Amino acid sequence: MGHYYTDNPPAPFYEIEYTDKKRAGEFRPVTIKDARRVGAYPSPNEVMGILDKPGLLYWKQQMLAEAVRDTVLDLAGDWDEYAWSQAYSLFKTRTAIFSLQGTEIHDMIEQCLISDGTYEPDLIVDACVDWLHETGIKWTGVEEVFVSPEIGIGGKIDVVDDTVPAIIDWKTIDTVGKKFRPYTKDKTPLLAAYAMGRFGTLEVDLWNVFISRDEPGKIIPKLYTPEEIEFGWQKFELCYYLWVLDKGYDPRKEM
Repeated sequence: MGHYYTDNPPAPFYEIEYTDKKRAGEFRPVTIKDARRVGAYPSPNEVMGILDKPGLLYWKQQMLAEAVRDTVLDLAGDWDEYAWSQAYSLFKTRTAIFSLQGTEIHDMIEQCLISDGTYEPDLIVDACVDWLHETGIKWTGVEEVFVSPEIGIGGKIDVVDDTVPAIIDWKTIDTVGKKFRPYTKDKTPLLAAYAMGRFGTLEVDLWNVFISRDEPGKIIPKLYTPEEIEFGWQKFELCYYLWVLDKGYDPRKEM
């Protein structure tokens, strides 16, 4: 699914209704052609998709290898012409489950932060909220949508604190038996783009908070250094140039 945003007011532009009358009421993912037609802005993630993400690629390779292994075991070692499709189907199912878990955790935290304090206790949510309180971060914006016509991006930020200022991006990971790797060079371009798009400066406290899926209550906060963020911004600018060149579409507007 393409992640784009429209302006006035800033809003997600992820899906569009089919024009075919036979499919009235049904929606499909937005394409670059749709974005160009309405002047929509890509998300930082959409832009960075022009590059492979080593951390994500490694995780997917592990998941695929495990799916192949489990399929072989399930077939008692009898690998037939349908085994590969079975293994790939299992891989897609498992990755979809992990993605859904991440979305659910994000939604739970959001509901807690925008509630009046009445929410079901949860180890994951409590750990994140406790960390926000301990760090002194205020959530002046939760799942806040922004658009920056000058930079040419739009996005949705997990937590914004206008008083520091600060941006927090939640990330869900597995931690049991895993060695933690923040993959800084992959993560900082997104946060740097958020900072420039939302605040117009890199002088922002930028955090990834890695939330364990398999050890409820365990979180690993990571505050990036100014040097790491400067690197991230330079990388994002280069990727944006490449994205524009590849897509043949430059949504930036002079302000």
